[in-house]
Amino acid sequence: MNETYFHSVRLDADKCKGCVSCLKRCPTNAIRVRNGKAYIISERCVDCGECIRICPHHAKYAERYSLNEILDYKYRIAVPAPSLYGQFNNLENVDYVLTGLKKMGFYTVVEVALGADMVAQAESKELAEKGLLTSSCCPAFVAYVKSAFPDLAKYISHNLSPMATLAKYIKETDANSKVVFIGPCTAKKAEAVATRYGKEAVAVAIFMALEGKSILEIRDYIDKHYYPMNFTLEAIRGDYTFDVTCQGSVPQAIMAFFESTDFEDAIRNAVSLGGDADTQAAIAGSIAEAYYGIPSEIRKLALTFLD
Repeated sequence: MNETYFHSVRLDADKCKGCVSCLKRCPTNAIRVRNGKAYIISERCVDCGECIRICPHHAKYAERYSLNEILDYKYRIAVPAPSLYGQFNNLENVDYVLTGLKKMGFYTVVEVALGADMVAQAESKELAEKGLLTSSCCPAFVAYVKSAFPDLAKYISHNLSPMATLAKYIKETDANSKVVFIGPCTAKKAEAVATRYGKEAVAVAIFMALEGKSILEIRDYIDKHYYPMNFTLEAIRGDYTFDVTCQGSVPQAIMAFFESTDFEDAIRNAVSLGGDADTQAAIAGSIAEAYYGIPSEIRKLALTFLD
């Protein structure tokens, strides 16, 4: 199945000496040295962060964002991981940290532990239904299984990580809030970036369709700036499974539009994958509506189902 990769691990080429320390310690053999500089093999990297920890020249680092980016939002919500409290010696009460975050400018603080409770409840129901299940709480673990043991990928829980589950809940409750995750996990940064790319890619595709751009022009732009569209629905349909992650569902839904001949065909393409059908059909259909328009007979029939 086609996967699209977004990584939070970055290389400062000026600092890299090609010493191979990261190459020797990478648990997934995702690093090579080319022209005297480290090179990350995208499809093998799981963003575990081991190369960042081991690099003696500090040439590897995690994607960084400035706190100034959140100042335009009135409701700034901090989402700290439990590991945050371990950064303080002799912390008598976690409320000291939570209060400190609010004094830094956050409107409120919601702990990731709440997301963990939400995921645990959802996974318990999924386990009862399937009988065999591995957790999806760690994005690095999920990426590793998909890369090294693809036959076992079908046993990974379809739930998002606790961080992503909580962020999704907060945004659904208040779309105007800005959620800021605070934690040491480089893989979760990659997960957050992938989620952001998904929303942007769909919005851009719709905008370009409304502007009268051709399918080829839209596809070239998405391929260059968001997702590599180097696959076909026919090639992935046999092994494709339900996947709620952006990288595992959005590019496939967009491809359903790219391979379509009309509005209805785009919807049928998305449903034919057998994945998160309603969401993927909504994505493909949104782009298709902007590009083709909705046939009057389909519009009239759909309206009969509404109160």
